[in-house]
Amino acid sequence: MYIGVSTMLYEVSKSLDYLDKFEYIEKSGLKNIELSDVFNFQKNVIDAINRQNLCVFSMHAEYEDADISSPDEEKRRNGIEDAIKRIGYLKKLNGKLLVIHPGGWYSDKKEKNTRIINCINSLVYVLNKTKLKNIKIAIENLPTEFFGDDIETVKHILDKVREITGSKNTTGICLDTGHGLLADNINDYLSNLYDDILSMHIHDNKGDNNGSRSKAEDDLHSVPGNGIIEWQSIIDILSERNYDGGFIFEIKKGQKSLKEVINEIRQFIDDNLFLKQNI
Repeated sequence: MYIGVSTMLYEVSKSLDYLDKFEYIEKSGLKNIELSDVFNFQKNVIDAINRQNLCVFSMHAEYEDADISSPDEEKRRNGIEDAIKRIGYLKKLNGKLLVIHPGGWYSDKKEKNTRIINCINSLVYVLNKTKLKNIKIAIENLPTEFFGDDIETVKHILDKVREITGSKNTTGICLDTGHGLLADNINDYLSNLYDDILSMHIHDNKGDNNGSRSKAEDDLHSVPGNGIIEWQSIIDILSERNYDGGFIFEIKKGQKSLKEVINEIRQFIDDNLFLKQNI
């Protein structure tokens, strides 16, 4: 299993440009990282990875000005080009997985069928354009009212992409627990698509509290235990089935200190034997 942390935790003003080192990560015992969407092959980040002997497990595709299912062709093209670029980054960094959103928030639900077709075509194009070698692509489930908030849509896209490209061994799902809580489908993924899960984004929240859905305000990205997700049942399933994919803490620091957040992550690992044995 690849237990690690997203560099989201180390962003300052949505940037990694000021990063000097991944502070306190040695104390946590974590060696794997996921490079967040703001990573753009900055030398300071690469230097920190090398100095601290960290392993790049995965990389997150850009999603603010890029959307592989968007009816806006410029946004869709941005998403495709970004995915191809990041696969190139992963090859240079010996990474294993690209995590990509199937789409963004959308107000006109009549767009859904168009978005499904666009998403499939975009992923097919990326897969045909790139030589993945040892790299895989994982579609991430999203929170309520975003495209990809329902398991049926995500499964349909995955199935069609695999059918067209023959990419069953190189495509799958990134199960985001915080998004799954908001969309009420964590257990559906674990029950019905477990074998397709290549990685997991691990974070917590307090459920839907009527925050802005377009801005995903209830998607707090808190350390597990600071929300209402029933973690023990999730860990039990992973342990029973000997899960060996990514387990990436995708945390926003908020008002807490970096040291405090890292300590909470380590405590969560220590409190769960399956995680502690696999770190």
